[in-house]
Amino acid sequence: MSPKRIALVVLAVIAAIVVVISVLAGAIAALPRENRYAIGTQSGDSAASSLASTPSTPAPSSISSATATPTPAEPDLPDPVLAAVLPRVVPDKTAVAAKIRAVKVKGMGASYSGSVVELGTGKVLYAHNANRGYIPASTMKLITSTAALSILGPDHTFKTSVVSAKRGQIILVGGGDPYLARKASAEYPKRATISGLARATASRLKHDKIKRVSLGYDPSLFKGPAWNPRWPAFYGDSVSRTSALWVDEGPIGFGSPGMRHRDPAKQAATAFADALSKQGISVTAPRRAQAPKSAPVVAKVSSMPLERIVEHLIMVSDNNAAEVIYRQAAIGAGKPGSIAGANKVVRAELSRLGIWGAGMTINDGSGLAHRPRCQPIPWSKCFEWPPISSIPSCAP
Repeated sequence: MSPKRIALVVLAVIAAIVVVISVLAGAIAALPRENRYAIGTQSGDSAASSLASTPSTPAPSSISSATATPTPAEPDLPDPVLAAVLPRVVPDKTAVAAKIRAVKVKGMGASYSGSVVELGTGKVLYAHNANRGYIPASTMKLITSTAALSILGPDHTFKTSVVSAKRGQIILVGGGDPYLARKASAEYPKRATISGLARATASRLKHDKIKRVSLGYDPSLFKGPAWNPRWPAFYGDSVSRTSALWVDEGPIGFGSPGMRHRDPAKQAATAFADALSKQGISVTAPRRAQAPKSAPVVAKVSSMPLERIVEHLIMVSDNNAAEVIYRQAAIGAGKPGSIAGANKVVRAELSRLGIWGAGMTINDGSGLAHRPRCQPIPWSKCFEWPPISSIPSCAP
């Protein structure tokens, strides 16, 4: 065969391979992206939810009338963790009860209550002392989250802001964001940050030719004792004094258990002052202050949506976040953000939902108190709750 014919054959083969690859690539691209997320695990998400957790960026204008404008962000979603939903199969009642009874906890005996219900049919698969109240411990967080989601709604966010009633004076105002962080990280879910708020504030101050400010801080959104009197003193290494203004939940150093700041709000203000200084703004030592209600907003950042807060606090059993959300439920119902106010509001909301038992008592939002008594939620009430995607479904 001549070299010319060989060359023609080779070119024909290459052309055929290119055509095949193109056809395969087109077919793959046309396939539907099924099961990207497990059914039900991401309901309620939207671009708006993601924007809520993005630090505000100021637009050029005067300090007296400015508010920060959110910057668009990529959707803040975790990787899928569940397989696709299979056809419903009701577990065997006898098998479920046998597995539960096989779990032995030293010293527990019969002093516990619980129930397991198949929600699709209402069939009770297991029940033990289901109508009696016991100390809820961390399952109290389910009750707190239920009330907060019902009162505030899953898309609700909490704002941390900087206001200025007078040129050269600014006040950092706590809005009760339980997950306000010192600086951004790659961890899910994304959090509002003090560093982001400082950048937005510094940009606005520089636009108004202000290079030096006095700094106050206002954590007055929450009322009453910061430490629950029902908690033993030695819990001080596991939970912070509840504050409407803190960073990273108020620890000294890293990790939990560990030492906690006696004044988390002052710690947050100090962190904000340091962040402002790095942006070229000279700042006085922060002092506690009361922000006038009419003071113009210089900049602000928004927390992640409440449904994301609840998702995370339940996943890691976060005592600090639960206590903040407990007080936020009271504020959402128009009551003081105090322990007493939250106790009344949560009880009233659960009663309205029809899931408050006659023998139940509550004293905090996290379950650290030893006196509360709770009992499993009647299965039928699961279908009567508001359509809130993140609500924990009738856990005992």
